[in-house]
Amino acid sequence: MQRPTPQNSSRPPAEQWSDRYAIRTESTTDYSSFLLQAQSSGGHVIGFANAGSELISCLKQAQEFGLDRGNRRMVALVGYITDVVGMGLPTAKGLSLTETFYGTSTTERVAS
Repeated sequence: MQRPTPQNSSRPPAEQWSDRYAIRTESTTDYSSFLLQAQSSGGHVIGFANAGSELISCLKQAQEFGLDRGNRRMVALVGYITDVVGMGLPTAKGLSLTETFYGTSTTERVAS
């Protein structure tokens, strides 16, 4: 599969991979057009690859459009637990959050 470029992509500003695409928001506060694209895609998972105030704004707007209802899941790919605290539990309800973890195979304590 060829990696999309602005010259060969049929849906700018989205990058197309098969039936999945990623939307680059480029520092905006109105995510409605991007969220409506995601909603109309029919996907079961919407991944948000932003953090901080952008993530919080995206999730609040996604809830306004009803993207959190039905069998659709929202996933914060680079969000932090502090973002969840900042947005509050009503906004974070049902959100899946990836988190980093450092593990070691030895029983020695890892210095923090």
